[in-house]
Amino acid sequence: MTLIYDPPMDRRYGVEYCRRNVTASLGTVKEESADEDESHQIQVKPVPRDIGQAWEKDLVKNGFKWSPVKFYHREFERGPVNKVWQLKLDLLERSGFPPGPDQDVALFITIRDPNGVAAVYDELVQEMSKLHWITQDLPIRSRQRQRP
Repeated sequence: MTLIYDPPMDRRYGVEYCRRNVTASLGTVKEESADEDESHQIQVKPVPRDIGQAWEKDLVKNGFKWSPVKFYHREFERGPVNKVWQLKLDLLERSGFPPGPDQDVALFITIRDPNGVAAVYDELVQEMSKLHWITQDLPIRSRQRQRP
């Protein structure tokens, strides 16, 4: 997954010029939990992997916090099947930042069968259509390069 957004900026705040931080989380839902945060089991981790245990300064240093571009990755050999999946987007605003317009985000998710056999992409698009999600395929052009 690649998350991209255009946060409000304010140079008056120096190194804290970026006023919003957005994160994404794709995971399964553990039904027996009454607490929403505990019920979300993250399946696709941020890149770099150890970011979940990082200190605030490491999150900022590695571009995962207050950065408008974030990456997430996981390869499933046999992913969780027959589970309810959940996509979460979280917004964090700097203290004292006045509420403003909604934050637009773009989230690109690449889903494919590494063996090229299963129609995982088609199945996922069908499921998203059932949920009335707005999806859009990106046009792909390929051209052959000519050798000199």
